[in-house]
Amino acid sequence: LEAARGIARGIVSWVEGTRGALRLERDYGWALLALTTAADLFPGERFEAARDRVAAEFRPFLHDSGLVLLELTRNPTVARTATFTALGVVVPALVAYARAAGAPEWNRRAAAMVRRYLAEAWDPETERLAWTLFVDASSGQVIGRRGQVEGAELMFVAAGAAVAAGGEEMGLALRQARSLADRGLRAFRREGHGTHNGERIKALSALLELGPD
Repeated sequence: LEAARGIARGIVSWVEGTRGALRLERDYGWALLALTTAADLFPGERFEAARDRVAAEFRPFLHDSGLVLLELTRNPTVARTATFTALGVVVPALVAYARAAGAPEWNRRAAAMVRRYLAEAWDPETERLAWTLFVDASSGQVIGRRGQVEGAELMFVAAGAAVAAGGEEMGLALRQARSLADRGLRAFRREGHGTHNGERIKALSALLELGPD
């Protein structure tokens, strides 16, 4: 717990500092998720205020289309967003924040993100999930795709998507998430634990999130 408190304090210092702080969607997602947990574990410290600050700063980049439009490319009319980060990190962060702050709007946004990213990133011909989407920054229309989410990392994406996949309208998304989880688990069993700590951590967190099934 003391280690967790120290990490959370470090995040608060970064958020409140002048070093550019949060710039990428994964920065916001991880920070919001960590600070939401810290605010629950350690009430009375600065974590709740920092959590709310990160949420407020992140909110303008959550496009009504259901995509995260934060990271502009060299062409300022085009944004880059990662399916892997959006579903694996940002969606769980929004759901956690909705619960902690009593803000149901964030649940709705998380559900919209799951539906949109799974629809836009999935290629039915190759049965692959695109890692990166390129989006028209004004309209929110996807204009390009690049890379693939493969192997055990599919479990990480599926676990994040399943967090928000509730209700009848989310039935298709939930079935997609389960299919991705099954593919990722087969890859995990076939390929092992990954080649570096980042892959191992993501696989472990996904296994814990997906539960005993």
